[in-house]
Amino acid sequence: MTATTAGYQARPLLPAADGVRWDDVEMAVTNVSKRSFVGVAAYQRTADTVVGSTILADGQQGTVTVRRGAGGSITVGAQLGTFPDEARDRAFTDAVTKELRRLGSIKRPQPDVAPAS
Repeated sequence: MTATTAGYQARPLLPAADGVRWDDVEMAVTNVSKRSFVGVAAYQRTADTVVGSTILADGQQGTVTVRRGAGGSITVGAQLGTFPDEARDRAFTDAVTKELRRLGSIKRPQPDVAPAS
């Protein structure tokens, strides 16, 4: 067994401060998509928006949109097919939100934060 490097200080493992992590969005959508038999062809990411292009088993195309609002709030919206299906779309967005919370509860090292000067 080897010893840790002198001076190394491990970052503590913590769950997400607000219950969800913005970095987990694509993983959450992908996990729910696999369980729901919805394909995600690609993601487009900006600073505060992630849009996933979806494909249903019958070939219909749609989108899943996740937005980060002021204060870090995250909202999920979806229209999975060519035609809106409110029950299916709501079930998918609810599942993504639940998956975001599940992933946020997993303890991980927090990013380095530069000290305030």
